[in-house]
Amino acid sequence: MAEIGDALGFGSPVEVTSFPTSTEFGTGAFLWVARCSPDRIPSAAHQHQTLERIRKVYDYNRSLDERFYEETDALLDKAADAGLRIVCNDPRNEWGKTAVDADVFTHLITNLFYYDEETARRMLRGQGYSPLGHYLFSLENAEGAPLCFFMIAEWPWGFEATYTMIDARYTGPALRMGAARVLMVLASALFTSRHGHDALVYGEANHLYMRPFVQSGYESQPPGILGGPHPVHTNIDWADSPVGSFGDDAGGSAARPPRFGDTEYTSYMVGRLNPEKVAPFIRRAFEFLDVR
Repeated sequence: MAEIGDALGFGSPVEVTSFPTSTEFGTGAFLWVARCSPDRIPSAAHQHQTLERIRKVYDYNRSLDERFYEETDALLDKAADAGLRIVCNDPRNEWGKTAVDADVFTHLITNLFYYDEETARRMLRGQGYSPLGHYLFSLENAEGAPLCFFMIAEWPWGFEATYTMIDARYTGPALRMGAARVLMVLASALFTSRHGHDALVYGEANHLYMRPFVQSGYESQPPGILGGPHPVHTNIDWADSPVGSFGDDAGGSAARPPRFGDTEYTSYMVGRLNPEKVAPFIRRAFEFLDVR
């Protein structure tokens, strides 16, 4: 790792995302290397604070393993009793085609990120974010009101779990119960039923959502900060650019910043879906799925 900066000629810190991988050709590591501009790097004190926070979540993640199934099953029982349902805009049109509420999704994606309404409409059709398309899931209450959204996007290297958005205008008990966690578990179980246990699903969570992230079947990757003339920061992302456009085919983007504070888009831990955790809930996921 220490040689990455030298080899690439970077004069600023390098962010490295590292996942152990296994394919038919053997085992190894998937690496995602990115240069991080110096103006996106926080103070040394903030770096240390974030590193310690992620390490605590990493330890918590390990302690959660033995009770994950029991706690998640109990959560899904509550969700079923409340009449919650999940819907999907599925690129294969098997789990749904235009089921996700377009108005609420557009409101959230254009207020929380730089997307304009045209790009939001393309995202509802599985376009406009990644080059290979994406799944768009939503959790609805018993009356059919959307509570939150979750996306799994396909890239050449694997999949990205992203854009978990909660409609804060809804204040019912389902949100306090952990609606986003319910949606992420069920959506990830559906995904696993189709793509199997070998698909790489990567995600990030900032300090506000680290624990719910690992409670949803995603596992924190061990973080690290290596100093020196070419610092290497492993499995920590210091600043997200909430623009989200991709290449020339991404559509326009608004010039205004997100309406939440900058801290909403800083200091992320890196995680990976553990399909062994969500696979036991595949049957339940299909019971929650409302195909339309």
